[in-house]
Amino acid sequence: MTRVTGLSARSENILNEELKELARAFLLSEKIQDKLFKNAVLSAIVECLIPRGRVVYLPNGNVIRIIYNGTPKSSKARALLVDMWAYQATDEFVRGYIDKLPAEFLSDLRKAIPQSRPKLTVGRLPLPWKESMERYHEK
Repeated sequence: MTRVTGLSARSENILNEELKELARAFLLSEKIQDKLFKNAVLSAIVECLIPRGRVVYLPNGNVIRIIYNGTPKSSKARALLVDMWAYQATDEFVRGYIDKLPAEFLSDLRKAIPQSRPKLTVGRLPLPWKESMERYHEK
């Protein structure tokens, strides 16, 4: 978990471990091709990262690496991680983590930012995964 502001170091470590376990669970769901399990894991990841007040939580490089190393390019999990960063992380924040994030994720993020940033300037519009998880769930 990468934070913009927020948790104590102990709480952050606990959340990071939980997110890594969820990422590994997603890989298992991918391997056994269980759509309900995949969808439940993605929903659990979102639940872990729900902003609390003005604090924004983002999946960290370890979580992103687990997902990117174990999923195809078309993975809904990849799309969710990219959207979370594209919609919530400032350019300055992303620059601070460039060396900690997988190159393929950064490439996907570069493509997603132009689509999400105009929306950020309008104000805090609803985040796609908060509006509906349907776009990230397999049918």
